[in-house]
Amino acid sequence: MRSVGERSVFLMNPSVNYQPVGDGAVILRFDDGQLFTCNATFEAFLRHVDGNRTLEEIAALLCEEFDVDSGTVTGDLIEIAGELVEEGIIRLASEELTK
Repeated sequence: MRSVGERSVFLMNPSVNYQPVGDGAVILRFDDGQLFTCNATFEAFLRHVDGNRTLEEIAALLCEEFDVDSGTVTGDLIEIAGELVEEGIIRLASEELTK
């Protein structure tokens, strides 16, 4: 797997259902029935994952939404995205092209 960085582009895993709930979201992974909950930051990130936007572009959107600095958001998103890729919730778009 390629590492996650500012230029990474992500897709939702098609075997995952994501539903916003309150100030966060719930995510169901169909392949094993694993249920995840996520906070507002995770939910905002997932809302912008579309297979076109880079992590850097999503960070800029979240900076406006949450009124925080770019460096903090970008660092947090790199960590969050890495966790979500590892859990199979999102995929790197570049890896989809090679399948």
